[in-house]
Amino acid sequence: MNDKFDRLNELYSELGAAILERFGPGKHEILVYARAGDMWVGVSIYHNEGDRIAYSDGVDDIADIVRDIWYAEPADKRWQEMQFDLNGAEFHAQNFFAEELNKRETYIVRRERAVKERFGDKPIYYPPWPDEEAPSPDIA
Repeated sequence: MNDKFDRLNELYSELGAAILERFGPGKHEILVYARAGDMWVGVSIYHNEGDRIAYSDGVDDIADIVRDIWYAEPADKRWQEMQFDLNGAEFHAQNFFAEELNKRETYIVRRERAVKERFGDKPIYYPPWPDEEAPSPDIA
């Protein structure tokens, strides 16, 4: 049993290190909200930028670690959603299981609530989708 907890601790530490590597040195306040299932994972990252919260998708290395965390649990004990709160070099992870989630709420509603609980009423900046960006000057 300790081997499982050791492995999970190692994976959570690896997740924290990958996030800090992405954002560079300094004291960061970051919330990762993830959803996982068999053969898929979705990761949302929220970074406190002082006057706003910036959203980004989980890049492959971070999503891979989240997937590894999900698969480290026995099949009958796997969470459906996970919140990973990073404050400087300290982290706190919380797992939510299917039976604990309000089925009348969507994942997006739960994710947005977690961001608001963590960062308050700061506006969230969502970058534009690639097709929403301004056209290139070469295109008339």
